[in-house]
Amino acid sequence: MNKKLLKRILLILAILLAAVYVGVQVYNLFRPGIKTETATHATVTDSVRVEGLVVRKEKLLENTTSGVISYEVSDGTKVAKNGVIASSYASAEAATAESQRVELKNELDKLENLNKSVGTTAVNPDNVSKQIYQRLYSLKTDINDYNLSKILSDRTDTLNLINQWQMATGKTKTFSERIQSLKEEVAALDSQSSNATGTIRASAAGYFVKKTDGYENVYDYDDVKQLTVEDLKEQREPKAVSENTIGKVCEQFDWYIACVVPADTAIRVAVGDQISVSLPFVTSAEVPAKVVAVNQTDVDSEAALILRCSYMDSTLANIRNETVLLNIGTFDGIKISQNAIHFETVTGEISDSSGSTTTETREVKGVYVVEGSELKFVQVVPMYSTGNYVICDPEPDPGELLTEKTISLYDTVAIGGNLYDGKSVG
Repeated sequence: MNKKLLKRILLILAILLAAVYVGVQVYNLFRPGIKTETATHATVTDSVRVEGLVVRKEKLLENTTSGVISYEVSDGTKVAKNGVIASSYASAEAATAESQRVELKNELDKLENLNKSVGTTAVNPDNVSKQIYQRLYSLKTDINDYNLSKILSDRTDTLNLINQWQMATGKTKTFSERIQSLKEEVAALDSQSSNATGTIRASAAGYFVKKTDGYENVYDYDDVKQLTVEDLKEQREPKAVSENTIGKVCEQFDWYIACVVPADTAIRVAVGDQISVSLPFVTSAEVPAKVVAVNQTDVDSEAALILRCSYMDSTLANIRNETVLLNIGTFDGIKISQNAIHFETVTGEISDSSGSTTTETREVKGVYVVEGSELKFVQVVPMYSTGNYVICDPEPDPGELLTEKTISLYDTVAIGGNLYDGKSVG
């Protein structure tokens, strides 16, 4: 064989090898690969949206006096039995003058007490500053929640703290000028106002609420735990309220939310459970609640869920029919895609409390994780799931596991169909 022919053969072989190499690389580049995701930490609240009915033990208050009414207490305020709720005056001007006089007198008392404390009490300006910022944040929340009575009290507290800070930093040494001005204003209002012509007192201790809606006695507070799905779905009409009614007293500090829930929600709660509820169109705060009744005809039917609450403010004191989010539970674990879950038959050793070991074979839920260049099946214990993802227990009971371990945070998890132990991912 001459040299020319040999060179041609070697050249052809080199071209073929290069073509094979390029072909392999192109195949590896475009062949269907294994899709993966990273297992991440997640905290999820299991919430169910329902329509809720608020039931309280409410007693209407009647005005038995004549004249113009001026309220002495705000919505949501605790009142004692026979405590003054409102006073009546001969004219609107007299009622307005008395209301202004009381407000200015309260400011005067606070400033006089502040003046008396100068030199007797050491105040840390930094601590007062922190309190001011906390109160301003609370004021912002109150405004967002339309909590009118809380806005007024927070405004007053903020002003008082600012006055304290001014004195603590030496910006103001005394409020004598303002005190004198307030005394003159109060004295002027004293001459304009007149004595009350009558008073309206609370017939029972409880929370005072100005608003009435006619549903105060439509649902029996004492029988609220017996309400059924049919009771809650029945359209009940409000009762007429007298023109002389000026508000009501919620006699019991405990109040109830009654709502209809689907069967799959009813099965997740039990009498005695502590949950929280959110009222998205009323307040941003969560309200603690206790499950006191789950009334249903059978496990596959809707249920009347009855919750007892004790937290109260001026906003909550006025609600009746509201959209409610039932926050049944919070789950903290490892989040993976629902598409990563597989069912496999696994054989493993199980140890009981006495230390005895038995071999067991059963079908379990699990995922395939990447270990080195291969896949390995590990069992998972779901705590919560949706159609899209699953929250897995990061530290399940070892007695539940048939595999050596479970999923760990930041594991690379395979998603797809034809997966098996030992499959190469290189």
